Amino acid sequence: MAFSSVAQVYHCFCDHLAVVQASCSDTMGQTLMGFCIAMGVSFLPLLLVFLSYAHILASILHISSRGGRSKAFSTCSSHLLVVGTYYSSIAIAYVAYRANLPLDFHIMGNVVFAILTPVLNPLIYTLRNKDVKAAITKMACLKGLKNAGKP
Repeated sequence: MAFSSVAQVYHCFCDHLAVVQASCSDTMGQTLMGFCIAMGVSFLPLLLVFLSYAHILASILHISSRGGRSKAFSTCSSHLLVVGTYYSSIAIAYVAYRANLPLDFHIMGNVVFAILTPVLNPLIYTLRNKDVKAAITKMACLKGLKNAGKP
């Protein structure tokens, strides 16, 4: 690949497609290779997650107690929320390269993918803990009582 004397990549991390787009030469081969690798690395695990959740769903439906099914669905829903957040941010980041969108949108897609999703993971799993929920509710009620007395 050939680059001009000034090749700038405006991203928060060095992404393959961002570097390829800065090139002055024909990048069709590089873009196709990057896309194929991204699909293999991204969607093969997603396919395996879907297959495992199909088996999990079949197992959950065989649970006789309603409480047991509810608890199993609750556990699965938090994991699916994390997986959904991760894969939707990847999709947005990579689709943004194909569309003629402003540079800020590309950067925000990468920030969501690289930073926000990993930050949300512990938060999503922590909110399943009853003690954490009780502490947050208690703090919110105390704050609400303090604000209620102000004119």
